[in-house]
Amino acid sequence: MSNKDALYNADGNVNLTATDRVLGDANPFAGDYGISKNPESFAKDNYRAYFTDKQRGAVLRLSMDGITPISEYGMSDYFKDNLKLNGTLIGSFDIKKGEYNLTMSNIQKTVSFKESVNGWSSFKSFVPKQGISMSGDYYTVKDSLPYKHHVESYKNKTVNRNTFYDEYVPSSVNVLLNDMPSVVKMDKTLNYEGSQSNFNKDVTGVETGYYNLKNKDGWKSKIKTDKQDGVVSEFIEKEGKWFNFIKGTNFDEVVDLKTKEFSFQGVGRPTEFEINYDIDMPIVGCTNPTAKNYNKDATIDDGSCQFDIVDPEQPVGGCMDPKALNYNLDATYDDGSCEIPCTPVLGCTNPNSLNFNPKATEDDGSCIAIVRGCTDSRASNYDPNANVDDGSCYLTPDPDPDSVSLTIKDSNDPDTNVVPPSGS
Repeated sequence: MSNKDALYNADGNVNLTATDRVLGDANPFAGDYGISKNPESFAKDNYRAYFTDKQRGAVLRLSMDGITPISEYGMSDYFKDNLKLNGTLIGSFDIKKGEYNLTMSNIQKTVSFKESVNGWSSFKSFVPKQGISMSGDYYTVKDSLPYKHHVESYKNKTVNRNTFYDEYVPSSVNVLLNDMPSVVKMDKTLNYEGSQSNFNKDVTGVETGYYNLKNKDGWKSKIKTDKQDGVVSEFIEKEGKWFNFIKGTNFDEVVDLKTKEFSFQGVGRPTEFEINYDIDMPIVGCTNPTAKNYNKDATIDDGSCQFDIVDPEQPVGGCMDPKALNYNLDATYDDGSCEIPCTPVLGCTNPNSLNFNPKATEDDGSCIAIVRGCTDSRASNYDPNANVDDGSCYLTPDPDPDSVSLTIKDSNDPDTNVVPPSGS
C-alpha cells in the first residue's frame, strides 16, 4: 500500500479521513518464534527468509505459508544441542546451489538446507566469517578476504573441487541402508556409478593384470553394521560402473572376521572338519606324549603336562636325534620336533677349524686349520700364513715428527713438488 491513499474511521463514527502515509498493514505471524539475539543468521531468497532462534534451538523459514521450523526435518536434536553452544550464527544463501548455509562459529561447522529436497542436504567443510550471493554467484569472507565459490578454473589453471580458502578437504558420504532392520544382510559386493575410484598401486604379479601402475585418488568405501565392519579399498571399472568385493577390516594385519557366523549354503550340515593351522603360528600346550593331557597339535610346551605318577625330575621334551638340526642334549623324551634336512648340509664339521659350521651334517673337506701369529702387516714380525692373531705383533715406534719434511704436488703441474711455506 506504499504511496496509496487509505480511508480510515478516525474517531469511531461514520466520518472518514484519507492519508497517504501508509506502508502496509501489520499482520503478525502465528507462532512464538523469533530471531533471538542472532540477526547475523538472517538470509533471504525471493519470498523466503531464513533465520535461527537459539533460545528454542530451532532454524526457521518465513515464507508465504508462515513460519516453519525447518530444523525439525531430521535435525531437531542436532540443533537443540549445538545452537546454544555458539555465540555467532552466520546465515547466508548460496544462490547457485539454492542452499541456505548456516555456520556455527564456535564448533566450526557449516550445514546446508536445500528447498528442492526439503531437508538438510550436507555438511560443508568451509567456515566463513560472512557470506552473500550477488549477480548469480556466491561469495564468502575468510580472514578479511573475499572468496568466490564454484570456480572451476583460475588463471588458466584447474581448481580442484573441495578446495576452500586454498585448502583441499576430501568429501565423504554416509549412506544408511536399513530397509529390513530385523534381517541380517549378507552383502558380498558393492558397486556404484560415478567418477574416478581410488586406485592402489599394484605391480606385484601378472595375475593382477597390471591394471594399477600408479596410485590414484578417488572414492573409497567403509561398511559398518551392528555385527561386523567391512571395507572396499578400491573399485574396479567395467562398462562405466565400479565394483569390488567387501572385505573384513584389518587391524595389525589381522582380519576382523567372525568365523562362528559362517554358514554352509546348500550343503547340509558338516559331519566332520579339519583345522589347518598356519605353520608360522605357534600352538602352546603339552607336548609330552606320555602325559594325560598330551596335545598332538602343540608346537610349544607350556609346562602344563599332567602325569599319573609324579616323577622326581621334571621330564624335558625335545629332539633326541643327533642327526637333526635342533638336537637337544638335555631332552629326556622325544617330542617329535626334530628337524632333519632332506639333503645333507655340507660344510666343515671340525670344531677346531677356523670355518667350523655347527649346522653342517656332512664334512666337505673345506676345513681350514687355525694358524696363530701376527696378522698386522705393519709389524716387523708379520706372519703372512697366520689367520688368527695371537697378540705378538711388534710395531716400530714412529720417528721424531720434527724431523719429517712435507711436500705437496702442485695440482697444475703433477711433476712439480711444492714445499709449503712456514705455518702452512
